[in-house]
Amino acid sequence: MECTFTIIHENHPISITRQQLPLTSAHSFADYRLQDQTINNAIIDIATPPTTGLTAFNVYVALSRARGRDGVRTEDERLAMMDRETEQWWKGML
Repeated sequence: MECTFTIIHENHPISITRQQLPLTSAHSFADYRLQDQTINNAIIDIATPPTTGLTAFNVYVALSRARGRDGVRTEDERLAMMDRETEQWWKGML
């Protein structure tokens, strides 16, 4: 993200361009830590873990912790959305 603004220093305009990577704070939980908790929004990675298998219990716990269907996104949906947004941004740059 880039923002340009001008300031006046000793009667001379100075143009400043600031570049920043927008970040959003997040928390990560294992499925056993989510039991008995309710969260507003969740991005859930239901890919097979590298060390163990994925069970129906793991998926159920992860999906059932959000307050409603609108508060749940799977990692695949999020990555596809980011891909579309990036492609549109680059097309706008040409």
